[in-house]
Amino acid sequence: MFEALASVVVVNWNGKHLLEECIDSLLAQTYSPVEVILVDNGSKDGSGEWVRGRYGDKVRLVELAQNLGFAGGNNAGFDAAQGEFILMLNNDAVADPRWVEELVRVAQTDPKIGGCSSKILLHQERDLFENTGLLMYPDGSARGRARLERDEGQYETMTDIPAPSGCACLYRRAAIDQAEGFDPAFFCYGDDVELGLKCLVAGWRFVYVPKAVAWHKESQTSGKYSPMKAFLVERNRLWVMIKTYPAGALLASPWHTARRYWWNVKALWQGEGTAGRFRKESGAGSLVWILLKAYGSALMQLGRLLKERRRIQSMRPPGEHPLKPWLGKKALSAREFTMIA
Repeated sequence: MFEALASVVVVNWNGKHLLEECIDSLLAQTYSPVEVILVDNGSKDGSGEWVRGRYGDKVRLVELAQNLGFAGGNNAGFDAAQGEFILMLNNDAVADPRWVEELVRVAQTDPKIGGCSSKILLHQERDLFENTGLLMYPDGSARGRARLERDEGQYETMTDIPAPSGCACLYRRAAIDQAEGFDPAFFCYGDDVELGLKCLVAGWRFVYVPKAVAWHKESQTSGKYSPMKAFLVERNRLWVMIKTYPAGALLASPWHTARRYWWNVKALWQGEGTAGRFRKESGAGSLVWILLKAYGSALMQLGRLLKERRRIQSMRPPGEHPLKPWLGKKALSAREFTMIA
């Protein structure tokens, strides 16, 4: 009907209880042809057997021997995918029936569109935004655009964004291939930022598509404010910055990090934002240790990161660095980034 094959990759780890609603929403898409690929990350809950028994050949099942995380799992899905367009959907997300159709339709309007982000709403409160794509803070951190705003029709216009959320998005196969997919060392968190920014540096565009809607249950695998998540988020934002940022932005990043930490301390004290919620659920004492581990990991990987930085920056087209606008006037402020949970 629409000619171009779209491949949808869903990565799963011990999420059998989430899969029926997610996969059924993909099998009900208005777009055709679509292939649905379920990558099982070494689950111990019988996810693979359940998918095979329920869906048969309607879902291509890729079973991994161990948990490779969101990054490694999606890379395995990319290897299996045959489509010109590759879409990612979290196993704890549900897609509107026109989700694939709307994303592919927009991607086909411009060959320089490397990917598209969805209107992602909270599954439990369907008038609240999870995100409408990602925005950057100038030290490698990112968060959802429009996060926790009420949907009152204010995000109904397509617009460029620096990177799509990996929860529910589309990538052009050519962009993924040029970027060499996810960095599997990220495991999870920040990996979608890194992939998007690699493509952005290489000259691709990303567009938010308001008619492509998905609903997300949020952090069903690792916990919303777990110590593991805090470590990976902090470590991976350092890796993102080292690999993709312009040299000037790298030099300026300690100042921006200091401002963010100041707002984090304020949030801890007031019990607000992500830091405040982390204190309530995991305690504040572990945060210093988490930061030390994150910086130590970045230093240990510095040689590899600098080698990858040279490759990524070599893809940049002539002219202004593509990230500069997103790290300047279009960037989040420290307060915006920190004080929203």
